[in-house]
Amino acid sequence: MNQLSWVAIFLWAAGMAMNAALLLVLLWKRRYRKVPAFTVWISWAILTTVGLFLVRTYGDKNLYAPLYWTAAFVDLLFQLAVVTELAVLVFRRGGRWVERSRIRLITGGGCATLLAATLAATVTPAASSAKDALYSRISLFETILFTGLFLAAVATSQQLGVRWGDLVARVGTGFLVLNVVAFVTDTLHAYWRTANHFGDLEHLRMGVYLATLAYWTCAFSLPERIPEIPDERTKKKLSDYRIGLESSNIVHDRR
Repeated sequence: MNQLSWVAIFLWAAGMAMNAALLLVLLWKRRYRKVPAFTVWISWAILTTVGLFLVRTYGDKNLYAPLYWTAAFVDLLFQLAVVTELAVLVFRRGGRWVERSRIRLITGGGCATLLAATLAATVTPAASSAKDALYSRISLFETILFTGLFLAAVATSQQLGVRWGDLVARVGTGFLVLNVVAFVTDTLHAYWRTANHFGDLEHLRMGVYLATLAYWTCAFSLPERIPEIPDERTKKKLSDYRIGLESSNIVHDRR
């Protein structure tokens, strides 16, 4: 196989090291209890990085492509699990879903899936073969889907006035950045035919990925900010205020 450039080797090694550092923090700080799917996803990234590097460098060249896309498919499933985990942490409170949250999430997810499928099916990728074109469509579908799913969750939380927890916000911020950058690079590949700049764009994407891993490592190292829970007296005051406000609005409407 063709030898990897020193830039590719550096990025590959840096990705493995940063993922390992993040996993260590997740285990050491016991964050895996709050975000288990995210922790498994990071563990999978370490395994695939090591395995694919060994196959790419020392293995059979005909084996790398099927292993890569198999790993990418499993990674897709793990990312779906992470998005689901974030949605549950944000919108499921006390064992119950926030009112109207599920229908909004399902609607937003359906629209994101439809948009991703439409754009992936209609694009004409800059590919030298039908197989490469299919891979390009799949990659574009994935990035549009996850960007849409996450934006749907953000929009739903804004509409319903639901606040994100500290750890969830940390995961979500990095996840959104990764998918937005992936969306931009995949769109450039697919629509503007940047085949001659494929390596540069992938290096850019990897650089953002490393920065995101560094952000997650630092963020999970910090103590989690727990929001203050009002005592019973404060809760009663807030309830009385709400009831009084609603009563005054009813009187005003009757007038």
